[in-house]
Order: sequence, then structure tokens, then C-alpha cells
Amino acid sequence: MIKVIRLGLLLIQILCSVQGQYFKIFTKIINGNLIFTWSNVSTIHNIITITKDSSESGWIMVDDDQYRVEDVTLYKTVTIKVRELYTSQNYKDYKKTFNSKTVESKEGESRNISWTEDYFPRSGIYLVFHAYSNSVSTIMQIRDSDPSTEKYVYHTRPVDSVYIQFEVMNITLQDAGYYVGGISEADAWSGGGVVLIVFGKPVRAQITGNLNAQVRKYAYLKCESRSTSAPSYYKKFPPLTYSWFVNNTKLNGEVRETYRFIVTKDVKYNRYSCQAKETLESEKSDEIQINPLYGPETVLVTPEPPIDGLSVHDEETFGPYNCSADCNPPCTVQWKLRDPFWGFRDVTPLGTSSVTVPEITANRTSMAMIRCVVNGTEGKEVSSIKLNIQYLSNPKIYINGNLQNSRTVDEGSPLFLACNIEGNPVPVTNLKELTGNEILEQRSTTWLNHTLRREAVCSDTSTYSCEGSSSEFERKYQSFNINVLCDPRLDMSAVVKTNYGSMSGPDVNVSVTVPVIANPPISPSGITWSGPSAESILTNLDLQRDTSIYKQMIISSIPIPDHRAFGNYSLMYRGKTIIDITINAEDKPQPPLNFTGYSYASGYISLTWISNFNGGPDQVFTLYRKEGSNWRVIKNITDPGEGEVGFYDLGLLNTGQEYWFRLESCNRISCSSRPAEIKVRVQGN
Repeated sequence: MIKVIRLGLLLIQILCSVQGQYFKIFTKIINGNLIFTWSNVSTIHNIITITKDSSESGWIMVDDDQYRVEDVTLYKTVTIKVRELYTSQNYKDYKKTFNSKTVESKEGESRNISWTEDYFPRSGIYLVFHAYSNSVSTIMQIRDSDPSTEKYVYHTRPVDSVYIQFEVMNITLQDAGYYVGGISEADAWSGGGVVLIVFGKPVRAQITGNLNAQVRKYAYLKCESRSTSAPSYYKKFPPLTYSWFVNNTKLNGEVRETYRFIVTKDVKYNRYSCQAKETLESEKSDEIQINPLYGPETVLVTPEPPIDGLSVHDEETFGPYNCSADCNPPCTVQWKLRDPFWGFRDVTPLGTSSVTVPEITANRTSMAMIRCVVNGTEGKEVSSIKLNIQYLSNPKIYINGNLQNSRTVDEGSPLFLACNIEGNPVPVTNLKELTGNEILEQRSTTWLNHTLRREAVCSDTSTYSCEGSSSEFERKYQSFNINVLCDPRLDMSAVVKTNYGSMSGPDVNVSVTVPVIANPPISPSGITWSGPSAESILTNLDLQRDTSIYKQMIISSIPIPDHRAFGNYSLMYRGKTIIDITINAEDKPQPPLNFTGYSYASGYISLTWISNFNGGPDQVFTLYRKEGSNWRVIKNITDPGEGEVGFYDLGLLNTGQEYWFRLESCNRISCSSRPAEIKVRVQGN
């Protein structure tokens, strides 16, 4: 009877009579979606409009007598208008409005849930249901007494009032969902009801991301959490916001789920945590730390080598050097050696963080650089030490293109000298002739090419040296000999005397010195003289050599027994004339011969004589007459020439008287050893 009465009341509210039949619109909430259904009498499809709050749609064609409104809790009211068509001209419109009601709560709170029914059954049971997800449970059965429990406190008075109100105590997330009532479950879904919204703490935050982050690049940390608020279909939950903490200090302005920052080496000392918030805040995440990946940024070599390279002498040791780099994870470190031709080779095993290269002996032929190679997460870095290996090699002598330390050549042959001294720094190289201590050429070079002569001459015979020196090394030199073969000849570079003056006499000899050039030296047995004298000529062949091996002095002693030995002489060596000389007389004149006088007329005397050897220089005859104890010069008379007769006539003299006369011959050297004297009586008539 109760069911019939209740059914009758409902039919009065929502049924309309159409050609003797009833049209009814039902509502049902499933997981936050509102479903309108109706029983269609017409066989023609329906068209509907949906009004969400104040926004009405256009006409929508429906074939299956139902329509779904998604997320109904987004709206306060939803109204459906169904137009039932009988014919194209005959239709009727029906409306149904659903009022969406929600109650919000936080975990641990209590909230009243209420709605108004059209009627309350006078007999039987009124049931209150809780629907969440896909489950529906009966939470209260209301008859005529208070149905309250510890969880649900029923507040409606009287108990059977159509105004249904109860309180959900100590709300949990499981209490969220749709609360509705009716005499049966099917009846309950026909309308009304309240959705309980429960705000819960978001799930405890957890930081994810790559905790091994490259320095100078961005690190991305994500604060992962999710809402626990229910029901899940409620679309008005606020989005989660986030708080980030560094060393428990909150970062201002960082509210995004992902925290981005530039990684530095110092971030390893930071502790990062985060917290999510919806309405309530989640528990903080565990603290995490970033492992910054870096290096090699710089390579540290100790002791610090010179910027412009390490200078070391060949065959000397250098090092040790330590190479290290600040890296995370530790870098690999290895020393390598570069030779001038074949590239790099390992000199230490592959190590980590820090590797020391031991002492190394410098070798200029196989070393150009040592390099520390560091590999890490950021790539490769190197630190190179350029080796300036200094040395000064022993000189090498090239004569006419051949490597040799002595050479004999014929005079007139080409003669080219080259001096090679390798060195670093580039040495000052000089080519020197040692006999005269003469520097032939000097330059800062490793190769010194010198053309001594286009055609070698005897004077090139000498000892030479190739010398090299630098600021780092003592002088190095190599001597070598050049021997130029040449035929004997007069040495025109010396003082050559070709005219000699001499007295004559049994013990008189003229010393003649002749400078000659000859290589090999001349032999005494090959020397001969020719000249006007038949006397043998002694030649001293204890030859006085000059400082040069090719220069000699032939010293000869030529006898001049009398004036017949004066004249031209020739020095010959093995039949070839070396020099012609002249030995001239340079002596006091000999006394005149046959000095006589006679009186050829009264008072007159004539004096005559024969001119003797003048001693070499021109001679003059001086005539004296004795006056008392003195001799008075009468006349200086020119020499008529050797063997010629000289004469002089005196003027008028006293007849019968005797006169003494003296005749003396003189030249620029001296006068004759003794004068000629005569006494003459002057004839009278």
C-alpha cells in the first residue's frame, strides 16, 4: 500500500499524459557524471537542449532516450528540455532540472549533509546511500527512531521529516563521494543527493631527476606528488603548488613542480627538499644532494713550468712534474711525450686525479714536448711543456764538399770551405785562419759556407779552425789543415832587394836574402847562382822559414874579392831563375896611376895621370901643391874614366924652381888610401 501511494505521488510530479500514456525523466549520478534518461512513447527520435547554469545549448538530436552531462559538479544547475515528437507538427516539451549540491571538508573535520525529499515513507524504511567510485553502501536505515552511529549522527527532527540531515564525523578520504537517499537504491538515484568533497594532504613529495648533473648546465629537479582529495572526479580541486627548500630555507618564488638551476661545484654542499600543496600541504620530501659533474676545467702542473717552454741541456735530466685536475668523477691523467717525427707516446700509465712523471733525460733527437692529457666528463684538457733542448755539437768540416779534416790541393784548384755546427740556441760560427789569427768569416748560423779562393794559391796553406759558441755552452772548435802545392817563386809580398853595394877585397862577401814561396819547401841542392865572378858562391840553406810553411828565406854569401866581381847575378832553383840581382861597387877609389909631370916650356909644367878604379861612386881628382909645410888645393878635376889619361897644365911658374904636387882621388865614400906625389923642376930659357 505504501509503495502504491509513493508511486502515485511521484507520478503526479513528473508524469504527463500524452495520448493516454506517461512521460518521465530520471536522473542518476555516476562518478560525477549526470545521466538523464526518459521513457519515450513516440517512435520518432527526440531532440533536446541542455542548460548548464545559464548557458543553453542548441537542439541536440537523441536516438537512445538518454543524455550524459560530464562533471556535473562544475555547475549549480543543469536543466534538460526534451521535445517528444509525435508527428512533424505534433510534439510536446518536458523539462527536468538537477540542482548540484556539494559540501567541502578537510580530513579530520565533520560536516553536515542534507537534502529535501518529496515525501518520507510512513511505513517501511528510508535508506541513505554512500556512492564512491564503483561501490555503493548503505550507511543508515531510518525508521521511526534515531539511526545515528559513531560515524554518522542523524540530526533530522522529527526523524521522519522530509528534510534529511546528518553529520559525517571525523571525515576521511574514504568518506568522499555521493550521498543520496530513498526507499530503495533504484529509487534513490532518481534525484537529489549531495557530493561530499574531502581535501586531503597530497602524497608525500618525492624529488626525482638526474642527481648527477653537469657543472655550468641546468639541473632539473621534479617534485613528484599527487592529490589525495576525493572524489577524484571533482574538477574544482586547485592545482598543486610546490615549495622548494635549500638547506631547509624556503626559496622565494619557486612554486613550480620542476626546479631548474645552474649547477656549480658548490652545489654538492646543498640539501634540496620540496613540498606539495593543494589545500593542505604534503609532508616534505627527503633531502637530496646533487653530485656535480665537472672537470677538467684547468690542468695544474707543479712545479709550474716556464710559459715559453722549458730550457734544458741535451742529455741533462728534467722533472719530476706532477699533473692534476679537479674533476668529479676523477679524471684520467696520463703523461705523453712528443718526438719531432712520430707524434706522441705514453710515458706514464693511465692514472686518476694526479700523476707524476719522473725525471727524464733530455734527448734532442727524440723529444720536442711533454704533455699531460686529462680526460673527464667535460672532455679533454691538455697542458703541454715545450722542450727547448739546448746543445752545441762538435764542428764538422767540409772541404770542397767532402767531410774531412785536411786537404792537399794544387795551386790554381778551387777551394771551398764549409763549417757546420748544429746548436740551440743558434751558435755564432766563425772560420779562422790560425797562423795569422785572422777571422775569415763569422755569423750567427749553423752553416757557414766560405769560398776561400776560386783558385787556391800557396798562401792558403795554413791551419784553420771552425769554432762555435753560444750563451749556454763553452766554445767548441775543430782545426784542419789546407796544404796548397806550389812551384818555387819569389815572394813578392816580402821586401825584395835587387841592388846591392859592396866593397871588394879578399875577405869581402855580400849577404843576399831572397824570400821565396814554395810548397813543398825547396831543397838546398837545387839552388845555384850565376854571375861575373868565378868564385864559388856559398848558400846558407839553413833556410829561415817564415811563420808560414810555404815561405822561406834563401840566405847566400857572394864573395867580392875585387872589383871584377861586381855585376849581375841570377839565383836559380833547379835551372829556373828565381831572381836577378846586381852587386855594385861601393868602395874608396884606388890611387891614380902613372902620375907624372914635365916642363914643356919656360915657366910651364904639364901634369898627367891614368885614372884608376873609382870604387863604384863617381870620383873626383884633387890636385895639391906644397907650399912650405902645407898642401894647398889647386884644382878639383873631373874623372876622365877608368884607364883614361887625365891632365892639367899649370900656369906660369918660376923657372929653375922645384915644385911638389899631390894628386888624390875621392868619391862619396872616401878618398884613395894613399895619394900620388911627384916633384918637378921648371925649365928656363
